[in-house]
Amino acid sequence: MVLKSHYQVLSLTELGESIKTQRIPERAVVLTFDDGYVELLNLVKPLLEECQFPAVAFIVAGQLGDPFWWDMLENIIFSPERLPDILSLSQKGLQIEWSNSGKEDRRTRRSQDVNRERLLNTLYDQLRYINSIECNQLIQSLAVWANVNLQKIASITRSMNTEETLELVKGGYMEVGSHSLTHPWLTDLNSSDQIKEIKESKRFLEEILGQSVRHFSYPNGAVTEVIADQVRQAGFQTACTSAHDVIRKRSDLYQLPRFWVRDLNGQQFKRWLQMWD
Repeated sequence: MVLKSHYQVLSLTELGESIKTQRIPERAVVLTFDDGYVELLNLVKPLLEECQFPAVAFIVAGQLGDPFWWDMLENIIFSPERLPDILSLSQKGLQIEWSNSGKEDRRTRRSQDVNRERLLNTLYDQLRYINSIECNQLIQSLAVWANVNLQKIASITRSMNTEETLELVKGGYMEVGSHSLTHPWLTDLNSSDQIKEIKESKRFLEEILGQSVRHFSYPNGAVTEVIADQVRQAGFQTACTSAHDVIRKRSDLYQLPRFWVRDLNGQQFKRWLQMWD
């Protein structure tokens, strides 16, 4: 494996300590996984154990066992053979209008996908700004509109439940970090709600795990200096952003950049890694 033969895989705790001492090992890599999908337990953990690689899984503390709204939204839009011609939703000042013009039956599959992709992006941009209760209500309304069985698509992809999260950390290769309480855009919240998302997620996960939760990942990468300081005050040792950059000796422990890996097969991932050679 390329990682095993070419790089030194560190835990996030080890990276944090090496930044403090300004002695980061050459060709060091840290593996992080956001959100806490159940595939982490079923697919990723066995590979980490086989290769003896440490990693950190950033878990949405208030989401354990549930599907994420953005996955539900995508399945609602793309699973039906045909969508209704008109969408009109209004809720607490949020107005969503979309027209299919009755042409989907006659369009090519590619054209249909492009049209649905536009609808998906429009809905995502609207739903990301509202609270979790209102978002779930709109998801339910959209499922009724599209004639989609919400319970069925909820089982397609979901986060780990409490028991699965406990199973994930067994063996010591996968550490759990916090990815907030409900995965909001923290920059859209007032200060007290930001603090609640940060501190309560840590407390909740520590109660479940019976151990310290030392690392944080900003949902959607949204962070300011004030939010980073709130994470520090909550007792976290490090925090990760979604900014693309390498770690340097003087990197901010509470705004660590990462490189996001797209959906790649093994050979594509190997070529992606080789750009660092």
